[in-house]
Amino acid sequence: TWGAIHFCDNKYGIAASLPEDNSWEAKQAKRYIEIPTDPAEKLAHYIRTELIVSARDIKSIVKLVLTLTAEGTDREEVVAAALDSFPN
Repeated sequence: TWGAIHFCDNKYGIAASLPEDNSWEAKQAKRYIEIPTDPAEKLAHYIRTELIVSARDIKSIVKLVLTLTAEGTDREEVVAAALDSFPN
């Protein structure tokens, strides 16, 4: 679910900032999508709804998380096999 990708904000490693224009907000408002007012929540919402838009984006994030969580552990071979299971 999208909630599971809550780690995706500046605090946890995706370098992103809100665009200076608010065209993305206007687009979402037309679709009756509620946009948080809290700046951190708004940025996380922007990342989840505007930056992470395809299965490829999600796959890239999962690959990165798998790689980072296995670094320096004895599970590296298992993670390497898991990464190989993703189509290119």
